[in-house]
Amino acid sequence: MIRRYAAHFLYIADVGFIRRQVVEITNGNVQRLLPLIGELENTVWIADGIIALWPPAVVGGDGWRSEFVGEIPHSIKPSLPVGWQRGPLSSLQAYSLTPFDLIALKPVAGTRHKLLL
Repeated sequence: MIRRYAAHFLYIADVGFIRRQVVEITNGNVQRLLPLIGELENTVWIADGIIALWPPAVVGGDGWRSEFVGEIPHSIKPSLPVGWQRGPLSSLQAYSLTPFDLIALKPVAGTRHKLLL
C-alpha cells in the first residue's frame, strides 16, 4: 500500500531543508520524493512539523538523531539539488517531528518523533 506524507519542510541529512515536499512510502520504505504542487490522493499532511529522512545506521535506539538537536544548517532549498544521489531512497527512514518551530527550524520542547510507515 502506498502512503504519502507532505509537510512544509523536508529535512534530509547532509542536504538540509527543502520546501514543500511529499514523501512516498511503500511497505515502510521510502520510494520517492515529490514536490508538493497540488493535492495528491492518500496524502497525510504534517501540519505542525516536518519530515526528516535519515539512514537507519545513524538513528539512535530511541529513533532520535542526536546531532539533529544541535546546530542545524538554515539553508532552505526550493527543491532537491541537481544530481543529488543518496543511493536508493529505500535506504532512508522517514520520521515526522512534531511540534516543530517552522520559523527557527528547530525542535521545540516536547518535539515528538514518529517513524512513518
